[in-house]
Amino acid sequence: MKTLINQSYQMGLESFPKYMNAPALNPEFMKTVPNCQLGDDKGCKLRVKMYKAYIKGWTESHIKSMVI
Repeated sequence: MKTLINQSYQMGLESFPKYMNAPALNPEFMKTVPNCQLGDDKGCKLRVKMYKAYIKGWTESHIKSMVI
């Protein structure tokens, strides 16, 4: 589980120049995100954590690209 979350973060870091801000546009990321079945609480929680990690990575990459 931690490996998937760390991998999501790394994908987010690398995705800013390619896919801009939509995780759904990153096909590599979408292949790793589990589909949630109705009542699958663990899978849904993992999915949320992966999206949060991806967005955090993307945000950090975007901030580093800004000229201050």
